[in-house]
Amino acid sequence: MWKPMTYFSITSQIIIDEAKKMGFETEILQANKNFYVVRWNGKEIYFKSNDFWWNTALWYKIADDKELTNTVLDKNWFKIPRSIYINKKDLKYFNIEKTNLRFPLVTKPIDEWHGNWVTVWIESKEELNYGIKEALKFGNNFIIQEFIEWDEHRILVIWDKVVLWVKRIPAHIIWDWIHTIKELIEIENKNPLRWKWYESSLSYIEIDSKLINYIWKTWLNLGTISKKWEYMKLKWVSNLWAGWTLINVTNKMSEELKKECVDGVKKLWLKVAWIDIITEDLSTSLHNSWWAIIEVNATPWLWWDFELTWVNTWLELLKYIFKI
Repeated sequence: MWKPMTYFSITSQIIIDEAKKMGFETEILQANKNFYVVRWNGKEIYFKSNDFWWNTALWYKIADDKELTNTVLDKNWFKIPRSIYINKKDLKYFNIEKTNLRFPLVTKPIDEWHGNWVTVWIESKEELNYGIKEALKFGNNFIIQEFIEWDEHRILVIWDKVVLWVKRIPAHIIWDWIHTIKELIEIENKNPLRWKWYESSLSYIEIDSKLINYIWKTWLNLGTISKKWEYMKLKWVSNLWAGWTLINVTNKMSEELKKECVDGVKKLWLKVAWIDIITEDLSTSLHNSWWAIIEVNATPWLWWDFELTWVNTWLELLKYIFKI
């Protein structure tokens, strides 16, 4: 399990450790700013955490802005959830009934990551007002979009190859007929891979307002004991901090499906990126199924991959960079 470090991010340390295993020279230039260099065979690559020259500043900024990302994807016929983009000063003119959006909805900041200040499964105007207030905690611009309840997937594209495709599974429990929801969460949190926030492969499943709200909408509470053996989601979002787990499904994907994801990243002129997709069917081409691109991350963090999927993504990244 990865432990927290005083200055370096986990991703920075992993890339340096892997480079050393490969016999590369590494030098930390500014530890407190995650700035370092990797050298091999006369080639020198500067990193700031996991960011380096492959992705240009322009397209990094575009990928960092969900509205701009969606504009480019939509222009190139990639499916995205039906969305509207609002600035705080325009809220006085906003009326959800005058839009083409239908409940349930999602609210999120335009330029924030990791699912922070995102509110999911909004079913009423009252809940929408709450979601808007949450999104505005980060900035003045936010998105309202229709919620799609299909399986979530994250795909790592490096250059022209899908290196890893994982199914993202939200925090959940498996009923055992004996323990309450609260007790099952406590049992799962003893998993040695679980720790706090982003400092391990898995995070603790926190009993917070979002978890309470989710199980309340299923007519349950923390003291419930089920009479059946079944899987139960605890949150709508499937981010690391929210207690996700992952399944590696890379080998189950068709080559056509992988190519479509690579094409999506190329339309944003990126050479390394995570692309987040929601879809109902992975056995066919994206264009033959219901699906949508939710987000594209231009500087994907790499640290939980090997422990959860046995895919050494940082090794693959260095091999592509140095053309090995």
